[in-house]
Amino acid sequence: MHTEQAKKSPKANIRNRLVAGDTALGEVTDPVKMYLREMGGVTLLSREGENEIGRKIEAGEREVLHALLESTIGVDYLINLGVEIEKGKIRLKHVIRNIDEGDDHVEEMTQTEQFLATIRTIKDLNKKNVVKNFSHPARTNLNDEDSGKLSSAVPIK
Repeated sequence: MHTEQAKKSPKANIRNRLVAGDTALGEVTDPVKMYLREMGGVTLLSREGENEIGRKIEAGEREVLHALLESTIGVDYLINLGVEIEKGKIRLKHVIRNIDEGDDHVEEMTQTEQFLATIRTIKDLNKKNVVKNFSHPARTNLNDEDSGKLSSAVPIK
């Protein structure tokens, strides 16, 4: 009965051979071999293609940074991050990617100072921006009374 069914159905014949472990069919059942066979058919990037992708990634990172700096929440987060780094609660190498494990302590401290100087600049610009926005109530969508209360509540040095 088994051979009669195999003659009638080619699919059943293939299925029986696979179950029996017969790999003479040219089909690979090992997942690793299947992956390698598939990857062998994919063309690799050229140098120009890699450069183009790199430029797109860098442009996207700049766009994200600009969006972050245009957001009050993002600016506040960066300022707080600077405070945490200055207090020593967080190391700079855990925040940015330009510090390698192989960099010595002096190099990391130099980069940390540069980072903190940038954060101080962001903080100063943010204070000026807050003062500018609070001095123009129309920009804050608040009435004069609420704007005055908010301006007096925010300590600006």
